Amino acid sequence: MSKRYALVTGASGLLGTQLIPVLKNRGYTVIGLAHQHRPDTDVVINDPAEVADISQHLHLVVNLAGLPIMGRPWTRGYKSRLRESRIGLTEHLIGALHQQGITCDHFISGSAIGYYGATEEDCHEDQPAGDDFSARLCADWEQAAKTAEKLGAIVTIVRTGLVLSKTGGFLEPFRLPTRCGMRMVFGDGQQWLSWIDYRDWLCALEFIIEKHARGTFNLTAPEPERQAGFSKTLVANRPVAIPIPLPRFVFYPLGEMKTLLIDGQKAAPSHLLKLGYEFQYPTLNASLADLPFPA
Repeated sequence: MSKRYALVTGASGLLGTQLIPVLKNRGYTVIGLAHQHRPDTDVVINDPAEVADISQHLHLVVNLAGLPIMGRPWTRGYKSRLRESRIGLTEHLIGALHQQGITCDHFISGSAIGYYGATEEDCHEDQPAGDDFSARLCADWEQAAKTAEKLGAIVTIVRTGLVLSKTGGFLEPFRLPTRCGMRMVFGDGQQWLSWIDYRDWLCALEFIIEKHARGTFNLTAPEPERQAGFSKTLVANRPVAIPIPLPRFVFYPLGEMKTLLIDGQKAAPSHLLKLGYEFQYPTLNASLADLPFPA
């Protein structure tokens, strides 16, 4: 039987690291696009043109590469790096594969619910992009990914919400405050947090691959939370829970990046549910009950 090749970018990230063993268990030979050797991948390449030395056909590409959008202010220089690490890399990836005559069955590219901008409206996949930096970043990234059709690929865009994981992810900054019995409230606490358990993210991606589904999917749990409610649930099992309000002005030094913390989106996984996916962790309580939090 001929090998089935899957190329993964962003293989060292939170989701890429956990996706690789899933793909290997499904019988894929995993090619990682990375700057250094990774023991969990079958092959590591530094440039997508090197795929031609392995195969002229990729069964799957999962494009997750991108510098972290949270954690540092969005200076002009960092904005440029954020765009290059997503849009620039995606354009280079698809261009190099096309130039080498490499074909692909299914091209899945990352995006985020930041696509919708700061809004109180329910966000379904068919809605237009917002107009802030995060929204433009996602929209341009998605447009770049759609050019993978010239490789003969079905193109799927996955707009990922806030990922809850055993390590890293959105829960990480809350671990120490929660251990100390502190309930952090950002701004008025009424902004929506559209989250997803990392295990549902992995299963949803498998589901999309199995269904050969094209189009755009919000990868978020069906029950988003207001930030104040989210924070309250985190400390529900602590003997003492002291609310710590953080007014909006506290976040002003972060510049435009503050919108990620004090604004939000109420994203709905409409296309995923319509396709028939059943969430393992549809509620925050279900997810936290099976995650080592705040340990």
